[in-house]
Amino acid sequence: MPYTQANVPRRRNKVQSFSKYRIVVMALLGVLYLALTQRYRAYDLDSPWFLSFSYNYCHGDIESDTFIERRYPLGMDGVHLFGKVPATAQCLVMDRTGWSPTSIVWLNLVLALASLWLLSEFLRRLGYGDRWTAAFLLLLGVSESFVSMVEKGRYEIFAFLLLSLALWLGVRGWELAAALIAMLAVEVEPAAIIVPVLVILVLAFRTQDRGRLGLRLLVCAAVAVPFYLLLHPGAIQEMARAHYPPGQSIFDRTVFAYFLERRRHLPELAMLVLGVGLYWRHRKEIGAAVWMGLSLPMWLAASSLVLLALLQHPNPAYEVFAAPFLLWPALEGYGRAPRWRCVPALVCAGILLQYGYLFHLNRHEGFDRQEIAVVQQQIASAEAQLAVGDSQLRICGDYSLWFAHPRHYSACDPERPAAIRSADLFLCFDGRLMPDNLSGTAPSCAEVGTVRRLREISSVVLRGHRLHVQVPQ
Repeated sequence: MPYTQANVPRRRNKVQSFSKYRIVVMALLGVLYLALTQRYRAYDLDSPWFLSFSYNYCHGDIESDTFIERRYPLGMDGVHLFGKVPATAQCLVMDRTGWSPTSIVWLNLVLALASLWLLSEFLRRLGYGDRWTAAFLLLLGVSESFVSMVEKGRYEIFAFLLLSLALWLGVRGWELAAALIAMLAVEVEPAAIIVPVLVILVLAFRTQDRGRLGLRLLVCAAVAVPFYLLLHPGAIQEMARAHYPPGQSIFDRTVFAYFLERRRHLPELAMLVLGVGLYWRHRKEIGAAVWMGLSLPMWLAASSLVLLALLQHPNPAYEVFAAPFLLWPALEGYGRAPRWRCVPALVCAGILLQYGYLFHLNRHEGFDRQEIAVVQQQIASAEAQLAVGDSQLRICGDYSLWFAHPRHYSACDPERPAAIRSADLFLCFDGRLMPDNLSGTAPSCAEVGTVRRLREISSVVLRGHRLHVQVPQ
């Protein structure tokens, strides 16, 4: 029997397209995301790293990773294997709003709220009430994997939006559009393979004519596969020949590693496990349609866990794709066990306290447009002294300063001496800007100096950190 609104469990709350509960929750989440701009991770590595892919692709027709030069499968390696669509989307916006840490958060904020609203409409179409859906949005929206997706310039936000859109289309009965969008999402990044699998599961649960669904899936594949190959010729062969790092167990690639390696997430893991247990205990009362003994929420949760465990390119950021489907049955379980409903509220409060601590810790950190403008002035002055044009200047510097000169900018790393030897100008600090767990590790001026002898031509203090502008001796 298909998973339709007719056999979805009761919801006492009146279901409305524009619920005041959901609107309030999304407004509060928007405030949270804006407040954490440059306060979640003041000197994040991922934002300039991924934005460099987009900038180089749009402005230099460069498809490889020239920022850190981390080749696939150790990294995305630019956009020659994945990501040309999100890179183009970022360029269309950032070229107009400016390439800055604040601009990318504003873009991600719009995409994130759109994704949450589509997810809420997906659940509403399945018969879930407004209060339950608002609680779902709140718990998902404050989870660190989701907040991290909003605050960084990575490409997960685009795959998540396409996942939400495809689910919404699928639950409205537009199977062809849902399947096509889900398959096209694979172009975004390796982990986006999870999108079509989950969407096809939803479509299979909701249809009674699976033969027709199969034909539609074949049509969508006939469009999506050539689309990917057109954007990334030779990518499949390159990925097939790639040498994946040995020594990583299946457990290290599971979602649970995200919780266990970062112990601050253990309360969330306990909340999810308890909630799923309650769901399983009350599954007969819930009365949702099942296939092979499992309901749709359980199938989606299990599938997301298995798919992420099988990925040969694991990353903690990918946990966000499993988060909605782990939370769904867990919250259903708490809805059936009133005495345990305080658990999600307590966990949510604990997460918000952690963000409060991060905000306090980073309140005086983070380079905004003013600091970036100061660095640009230093670079312009150095260009005049070196008699080098801006388009020819090659900079090797701290990754956090990429926004000051996106063109021909490499992150300095003594393990990549070629990038240091080919640079004309160096931007470095006396030491690390923040502890390792709050920012990427960038080498100090002394470490860069072990590869190439440098002399200083100027210096300036940014947020209490002295930046040294140096050139080769």
